[in-house]
Amino acid sequence: MVTKINHTIMAEELICSDYTQIVESYGIGFSTNDYYLIADGVPETTDWLIELSIVLPQIEELLKVVLPMAKSLGVPFSMAKNDESAVHILYGNMGYQNLNKVITFYPSGKEQTIQFSQKLVAVTAGFNGPKIPTAAPLGSIVYTEYIGSVPFEKSMWPFPIKMPVPKSEFKKIFSGKYMIVDVLKQDIKGDVFKGIYIKGFLKVGKCVIKQGRQYMWTDFGNRDMSHRLQWQKKVQEDLYDSLNIPKVIDLFTTDGNNYLVMEFIEGQHLEKVLTETYKKDKLWKDLSMEQRNKLLNALIQIIESIEVLHKKGYVHRDIKPANFILDNKGRLFLIDLEITYHKPTDYPNPAFGDGTLGFMSPEQLERITPTEHEDIYGFGGLMVYFFTGQPPADFDYKHLDKLKKELSRHIENQQIRNIIMECYQVELGQRPSLQKIKSVVQNFQKAMLNTR
Repeated sequence: MVTKINHTIMAEELICSDYTQIVESYGIGFSTNDYYLIADGVPETTDWLIELSIVLPQIEELLKVVLPMAKSLGVPFSMAKNDESAVHILYGNMGYQNLNKVITFYPSGKEQTIQFSQKLVAVTAGFNGPKIPTAAPLGSIVYTEYIGSVPFEKSMWPFPIKMPVPKSEFKKIFSGKYMIVDVLKQDIKGDVFKGIYIKGFLKVGKCVIKQGRQYMWTDFGNRDMSHRLQWQKKVQEDLYDSLNIPKVIDLFTTDGNNYLVMEFIEGQHLEKVLTETYKKDKLWKDLSMEQRNKLLNALIQIIESIEVLHKKGYVHRDIKPANFILDNKGRLFLIDLEITYHKPTDYPNPAFGDGTLGFMSPEQLERITPTEHEDIYGFGGLMVYFFTGQPPADFDYKHLDKLKKELSRHIENQQIRNIIMECYQVELGQRPSLQKIKSVVQNFQKAMLNTR
């Protein structure tokens, strides 16, 4: 299975601690480019690479262990030059081939390759890192990859351990009771599956199984995907009686990966609804009355759902079409509450840090304690998508004068354009209330229906 690369912005990770000072402290010469630090002596060609994967909180500690050893043995290397670069490597933004390769060593010859790799395996045994899918494991975070010019044969394997046989992590049955029937989403942090399970005597239920891969996401507070899924479970159980959200069925761990099992909602993601509605480059004015009314009803349901969420003390923080489903009866469901923040308990602290360009507020990028104003900004992006059929990242949403001109081609109604502009205000106090957004949308819908 090929995993798609995740281009989601990980706001809380973009701290940018510089690793060049650590390298300099060992008297190692180097050069840098946009993302990498390249030690002097890195060869143009070699046979074997030794690669290290490591979670973000342990990078500096790891460097202080392995760099002196690399210098003493004369092994050149390349590595992420700072925290921001490491984030891009660990979250797949540098491409699948580079995924999780935070440090790469270039040993020379068979003897040095074996000696250096064995030393690395010994000194890194206590560190943690996600799997490198394009390399063979030698230790807990140590991997190797053949890049020689001669086609590889098994007899060329130089290491004293048996050559690992690649194993697919894909399973058809989890925890002995959940059977996978389809892959709904592929993601670096973990895939999402459709499954079935025995619900009762001679009764089979449908479910969604959300995976959190071990060490694939770790923040500087040493929180990983298990913490995020545990939090999502708690939030959904707390809100289940108040909102349309999937019922939580189970949370379990298998082979180090975590899995949250939820009720399967029959319906369509709003992102797909919007894509199908606006196909062939349609504008809002080109849609049928039925299509426009369907979208407005969905938008009002989202507003009302977030109103309930706020009354319960939560900030959603990820208001985008992909996180909502319209079921077959036209009811709207919230399906992803993983990065929600709870104000009364100040949890999680700091808030989990995903976000999507165009929906994520400036204060969310700056990792300021969340408030409801974040969600208002997100509504600006949501309404851009609803009324244009295009994600807000396709527009110049950071410059409101330009955005207003761009939207005038898509949205004829001035009140809708104005409320979007208000949502996108940088100053929190200038953003509208949910009640005002709801009133503008409802009045627009009422006027539209009266023109039939």
